[in-house]
Amino acid sequence: MTAVGNALGEKVSPGFQARYLFYTRAGDHFWPHPDDPQYALQLLLCPALNIGAESESRRAFAEGYFLDKATIDWTLKHYCPDTLDPADPRLSPLRAADVSGQPPAHVHTAEFDPLLCEGRAYADRLERAGVDVRYTCHAGMIHHFYGMADAIPYGRVAIELIGADIKKALAHTDKTVG
Repeated sequence: MTAVGNALGEKVSPGFQARYLFYTRAGDHFWPHPDDPQYALQLLLCPALNIGAESESRRAFAEGYFLDKATIDWTLKHYCPDTLDPADPRLSPLRAADVSGQPPAHVHTAEFDPLLCEGRAYADRLERAGVDVRYTCHAGMIHHFYGMADAIPYGRVAIELIGADIKKALAHTDKTVG
């Protein structure tokens, strides 16, 4: 079994990881090989799961909280060409009709993140679909806090806790690849 998460690197967003798993489950292999191993866990840290959508948190934290609306819009413009529909569930897994069959998930959000609502909503959808989910909202934190441990000391603490949780969650698997 394979774990997928930010071990893929910061160049691969948590939202992309969820889209990757959604694609593999649907059998539409744009990146993975059909013989890829079964996934044991998805780790989503402050994920973007409803591309281009507005939400309460996107409006509330549009400016002044590190990740701002201008950066989100710029990223969307470069990540999602005009020929792609941002509502397509292959880009926005939160819009999928069915999220059952996904691997267990650890979803982490930050209290002051424009993407807060998406992460929380996706965790809720997975749970309603019968997927084993662990959801954590990190109080007082901003987007990408876990990658700024030198500036935000709690980031290091959170990563250590997340690492321990991953180790515990994967203890029953034979092999993990990250």
